[in-house]
Order: sequence, then C-alpha cells, then structure tokens
Amino acid sequence: EGKAVMTANTARDIWITATTLITALNLGIFAYAFAGLTLLFGLFSILTGVIFYTLSRKY
Repeated sequence: EGKAVMTANTARDIWITATTLITALNLGIFAYAFAGLTLLFGLFSILTGVIFYTLSRKY
C-alpha cells in the first residue's frame, strides 16, 4: 500500500525528552544570571546617582 508505519521508538523519545529538559534548564540558568546582572546594574546605577547627588549638594 505504500503507507508509512509509525512504530514506537523509545530511544528517540528519551533523547527528545532529555534534549528538551537540558534546553529548558540552560534557558533557566541564563535567565537567572541575566536577572542577577540586571539587578546588580540597577543597584549600581542608583548608587552612582546618590553619590553624584550628594556631591552636587556639597559644592
């Protein structure tokens, strides 16, 4: 008949699941690191603003 027969391929299913989970984990780690750097940059910017404000008020 020429029809393709789909058989269960557990090795492929496990590989796809593992690849998906590894990708999700790497994306989560990247997002966590990016959020930390963004927070650090924001706090540094606020600190710089406070320092410049106090310097401008003194002189």
